[in-house]
Amino acid sequence: MINTYNESNLHNSLKKIFAERIGGVTEHQTGAFVCDIYTPETIIEIQTANLSSLKKKINFLLQNHNVEIVFPVAEQTVIETWTEDGELVSTRKSPKKEDALCIFKQITQLWQFVDNNKFSIRLLFINQKQIRIKTEEKIQLINKSRRFKKNWYKKNRKLLSINNEQVLSSKEDYAKLVKERIKTEQFCRKELEQTVGKDAGVILWVLKKMEIIEYTETKGRKIYYAIKKGF
Repeated sequence: MINTYNESNLHNSLKKIFAERIGGVTEHQTGAFVCDIYTPETIIEIQTANLSSLKKKINFLLQNHNVEIVFPVAEQTVIETWTEDGELVSTRKSPKKEDALCIFKQITQLWQFVDNNKFSIRLLFINQKQIRIKTEEKIQLINKSRRFKKNWYKKNRKLLSINNEQVLSSKEDYAKLVKERIKTEQFCRKELEQTVGKDAGVILWVLKKMEIIEYTETKGRKIYYAIKKGF
């Protein structure tokens, strides 16, 4: 089995950019945690995946600092596939494009921090390059995340460009992400799915946890919700 890929290139590029932006130091020890970028007032964490793993760290850091998570959203990905011997096999553009709504499945363990005025998430809309290594046999990853074995694994991600940024620092910001997609006053999961795709279930779950939406009625087997007034 092969380990999940090392994201050091993308991570290090963003760490350098934001350290220069705020005049912070990198790899600073704070309590039991090492912070990506540190100033006496603000700590920035660069996280390219699995935001929920930061829960304990954020809970500690918020006691004495403002905390911002920088999360890259890949609007365009160029995939380079190489042999294990270092020969370029192919270069192509991935059809997959992420948008701001992908943040909902990342905060299933962080939604409770949204009300804290010292906490924010900065979405960084980027173009990236993904490096894959082609293998002779089909393999599984160490985290067993693949449903089926494949004959390649991801080795790295590289930053190509930063296209835009969006800061989420309140419940209103998250409500706005959904309101921009919904054209009706109330909606059920199936209707939301037609608009936002397969992540509709987790988006609904997070919105309920954050008390942004409320139950309105049930029609047959469909449960309807609406965004609460004030959002």
